[in-house]
Amino acid sequence: MRPLLRLHQGAAPAHAARVGVLNDLYVQPAARGSGTGRKLSETKCHPSPRANGALASVSRRALSPNCQAATPDLASCVKSDAFEKNVRIPKHEWSSSFKPLIDVSITDTTSLYTLFVVLRHTDAYRYNNIWLNLFIQAPGEAASSQQIDIPLASNEKGWLGKGMDDIFEHRYKITRQPIAFRKAGTYNFTLEQIMRENPLDHVLDVGLRVEKYHQ
Repeated sequence: MRPLLRLHQGAAPAHAARVGVLNDLYVQPAARGSGTGRKLSETKCHPSPRANGALASVSRRALSPNCQAATPDLASCVKSDAFEKNVRIPKHEWSSSFKPLIDVSITDTTSLYTLFVVLRHTDAYRYNNIWLNLFIQAPGEAASSQQIDIPLASNEKGWLGKGMDDIFEHRYKITRQPIAFRKAGTYNFTLEQIMRENPLDHVLDVGLRVEKYHQ
């Protein structure tokens, strides 16, 4: 692997948003373990919206056999305890003006969840991390934002994600501990890249994964 360029860690982009709003949107249940261990009662598939004009692609890992057979053009498919949706980056050049939108429907407010950002890039990606703004809008509330610095590589280990040929996938947990959604309804998640390079080359797709937490 060729040498990786280093960013100045801790020096956030000048236009980055404030940090730590996940705690503003979600609260922990009063009793530890309350509501855990439950599964969704059914699998739901919905027609695919287009995020900023780009067709959203759903990871097959999150689909049930019924969803896979229904249509390849799916936006959200919640199977038992996991949801994942990824959006392709046009021409593998992520412009800061291209902000993938991911809608997650929550019906179970008693269970705990873990959230991940999913990112795929090629070996030609030039940095060992990526800065993102994550905008979150809960049902009936104004959107808030969180700045995220996702480590992708180190000089000692190389790329930190799983690789196949020259493509690497990262699944980065953005919740320090399992969280609970306060309200039932649709939560809107928007991802914006805030690196100083714009557009950001060699990024294939980006997405969000929500897993129901089981003790």
